[in-house]
Amino acid sequence: MSLPLPLLSAVEMLINQQVTQPAQHRLLVELSAKVLAIHLRGIDTWVYVLPYADGVYLLNQYEGCCDVQISGLPLTLLRLFKTGDVALLSAEQIQLIDEQAIFPDFLLLFSRLQPDWETLLTDKLDARWAAKITAVLDDSRQWQRQQQQAMAQSCGQWLHNRHLLPSRAELIDFTAQIQKLEQDLTQLTEKFNHFNI
Repeated sequence: MSLPLPLLSAVEMLINQQVTQPAQHRLLVELSAKVLAIHLRGIDTWVYVLPYADGVYLLNQYEGCCDVQISGLPLTLLRLFKTGDVALLSAEQIQLIDEQAIFPDFLLLFSRLQPDWETLLTDKLDARWAAKITAVLDDSRQWQRQQQQAMAQSCGQWLHNRHLLPSRAELIDFTAQIQKLEQDLTQLTEKFNHFNI
């Protein structure tokens, strides 16, 4: 599946309108001739970012080699590019291939852009495209929840199969021992208080 060209063009236009600062232009010049491939998991779509001196081109197909590849859920990647928070790379289910170590420059470029996504969805696209995008984002959220639930269930099953979780009887015994210790401590405290009078 590929993103509709009107959507890709509208996003490209909105990004390029945000490139106004000299620092952004310097980053674009440094990144020109580099290609960032973004894989949107859940909807299995690729977007290719090709920077040039005054902005970026966004393509849904590219035949050449990519300098950087990143893959993740659309909302997670959007949060990463919006905030520039590199901690998301390790905390979330994001895969990054960046042999030239230039992804931080891409991240810096995109985190400085603050496009008005609401305007994009309402003014630049008709309601039909906005509805499709909303549906894709909803599907992505649902897929992410399903993946998290499946992961939690798999981890629980793995821990249980490896006998890393205590049995119910062990938990009951442990709780009883804690309660006995609490009672003993209370009795000792009372005796200590009685002798200190």
